[in-house]
Amino acid sequence: MWKITALDYSAAQFTSPDARLAAGISEATEAKWRHRGIITATRPGRGGRGGHLYSALKIFELKVLNMLVEEVTIPPSEATQIAQLTANGKWKSLVIRERPAPLDVFLIFSRNQDCWAYEMARESVSGSFKNSASLVLAAARELTAVSKECWKILNGPGRGTATGKDTA
Repeated sequence: MWKITALDYSAAQFTSPDARLAAGISEATEAKWRHRGIITATRPGRGGRGGHLYSALKIFELKVLNMLVEEVTIPPSEATQIAQLTANGKWKSLVIRERPAPLDVFLIFSRNQDCWAYEMARESVSGSFKNSASLVLAAARELTAVSKECWKILNGPGRGTATGKDTA
């Protein structure tokens, strides 16, 4: 049975390659988005010493950003606003559960003038956005994949604890 028990979602404990693997983006995409200011690392690297480090929340943000750019064709500069809203949402309580049952999680977005509104729901139609045009993403699979990949990375070689602290 899969269960995350000690993953600190806000700690900067994933390297750039780890983050790219979990979010499903290429090195070129990460570099381009970082250069354009679309994304920032949780803890930016300092010159040649130490690379960029990302938190699990930031990796989830990268995943949603990539979904919006690749699948919905929203420009990265616009999609980043949506991804940032989503990363700070209540997705963890819906995705990380001791007994995973079939799960539907919908990310629902609506744009009003220059602002995006966001809601996460277990049903695809939300009462909040019934009278406005909305973007609905079924995201349960992607949310779960990011969490599982982060957990797998933390339990990989050279990592002796579930908190992700290197044992070497």
